[in-house]
Amino acid sequence: MSYIAKCSFNECSCELITINPDHLNSGKQKVIKLSKSFFNKYKLFQKNHSKHESDQNKLMNFLITESFWDFDNIGVSRSIETLKLDETDELAEDFYISYLEKEYKILTASKYLICSECDRGPVGLILSIKEKDSEDPVLSKEICILSLESVFTD
Repeated sequence: MSYIAKCSFNECSCELITINPDHLNSGKQKVIKLSKSFFNKYKLFQKNHSKHESDQNKLMNFLITESFWDFDNIGVSRSIETLKLDETDELAEDFYISYLEKEYKILTASKYLICSECDRGPVGLILSIKEKDSEDPVLSKEICILSLESVFTD
């Protein structure tokens, strides 16, 4: 059974992407967890936000896709060059992900993902990643991550 991630704004409910359990963890789609501090750093929209949720160690769910073309309806912002991650960042250890059976370092967040119907968000990011121990910049690649804390699924 597939799930549909929808825009969580009241007037919208646009279908953003179909989450297919057969594709999860196969490389086409994967659900990962990143810290709430990562979520907050990029000011991603959170549905049902509570003022009592201040635990920066809480893990937030994200759906990885290989491309924004994997989405049914998604908007992409202009470049957000100000969101480059810095090695001296106190949170640097949080910015690693496991994907395709390898460990990757998140290099930069280049663009926001927003709902294509209502232009609200951001609900995700386009990230540049590279293998954790690789020094070769040619081996970097782009992925999309959709915050599952920013959308409704059914």
